[in-house]
Amino acid sequence: IPWHLLPSQFDKMYDYQRQDVARIFKLDSKVLCGHDMGCGKTMISLAGATLLQNGRTDFTTLIITPSYLTGNWVAELQKWGVCAPEDIQLVKKTKETIDFSKTVVISYDLAVRMIQQINPVALDLIICDESHYLKNQKTKRWINLGPVLKRTDYVLLLTGTPALSRPEELFTQLSVLMPEQFTDWHKYTERYCNGKYVFFGSKRVWDCRGSSNKDELSMLMKNVFIRRLKKDV
Repeated sequence: IPWHLLPSQFDKMYDYQRQDVARIFKLDSKVLCGHDMGCGKTMISLAGATLLQNGRTDFTTLIITPSYLTGNWVAELQKWGVCAPEDIQLVKKTKETIDFSKTVVISYDLAVRMIQQINPVALDLIICDESHYLKNQKTKRWINLGPVLKRTDYVLLLTGTPALSRPEELFTQLSVLMPEQFTDWHKYTERYCNGKYVFFGSKRVWDCRGSSNKDELSMLMKNVFIRRLKKDV
């Protein structure tokens, strides 16, 4: 692991955080970091991104986050020495032109409205904070951003609540992390959500609110999923 590429601020990382950064670097593709709040998801992702960049000056990074956290990400980029202020673009209005020569921070809402400017071919890494925002495949948020995330080489999904209540809510995120494995929502819910047709009044509907084959799903997720509880660290 080329730890020397990290700014000196990262010397204060805990051992478990170094292990997670190393795993992001070794997986070298797409990872979901589902740590509890307070375990350092932001710092871990920035360290991982720096190592993935591997000294390249043309490495392009897009950070998508809820609007109330955009300023926090700009502050964290500077705090950890990842970017100088002049190398960060915080997108605030749709009239702006996204400059991918900088590290770009943008809200989910603006990313959806400016999707024509977000070309996965021009991107190396996308970090999605609070990635459970993408859990509903029927929303404009997923319809617009899902294809971009699937086609981008490196993706880091960050959320303390990867699935708020049911395995059904994991499908969109897993289809980003393992696009060849998870392609069909119906088959996924049938296999892992005990999906089946039931009658709701006189209407026949697909019920996927359950859970099934949990051990198998857990095994598949081990390749792309990092999870730590605050009480354990």
